[in-house]
Amino acid sequence: MKTKITKLLLMAVVTVFSVNVNAQTQKRNVMVGGGLSALDVGLTSKANIKFNLTPKAGFFVKDGLLIGLTTLFGIEHIGKEGNINIIDYGVGAFGRYYITDKNIEIVERGKFFFEANVGVEGRNQLKGGNKTNGLGLGFGPGFAYFLNSNIALETMLKYQGIVGFGDTAYRHDLMWSLGFQIYMPYKSRKAKL
Repeated sequence: MKTKITKLLLMAVVTVFSVNVNAQTQKRNVMVGGGLSALDVGLTSKANIKFNLTPKAGFFVKDGLLIGLTTLFGIEHIGKEGNINIIDYGVGAFGRYYITDKNIEIVERGKFFFEANVGVEGRNQLKGGNKTNGLGLGFGPGFAYFLNSNIALETMLKYQGIVGFGDTAYRHDLMWSLGFQIYMPYKSRKAKL
């Protein structure tokens, strides 16, 4: 009896953790999730700790290539320099390319990707401080580790810039983030009928 239960549990664990990583990034699949940036290394100013939340949703237009929409909301508080509060915000489009070459695979359930985004973004200091609003651009590499066939944890190092108007015409940062994504297979409408 114990042997049968042990075998069943072992089979269940193997089934849950046996993942075909290429299946998640196939054409017509959907990705929904977001990232949390916890570290900002300011390239034009002193480095600060801040938090950005970036929800994302995308659609695979072909195997390994995703396009979608993203938003940004961030807040930063600098207490030692006069209690400065800064709000980051934005909305735009993003694209991802997942690298499928087995020669650069580190772990079996991991996949490298490159992401780029463009949209309308802003960084505004509350109570009359500096403002930068305009075209937001970003790009950088990332790595997704698939926990199972639908859920991945990811990390990304991304260059973010804002070109536009305000007190500062250009602002840029190097951001490190952690994310959580859900990959869902596309279901045709014919299957529901």
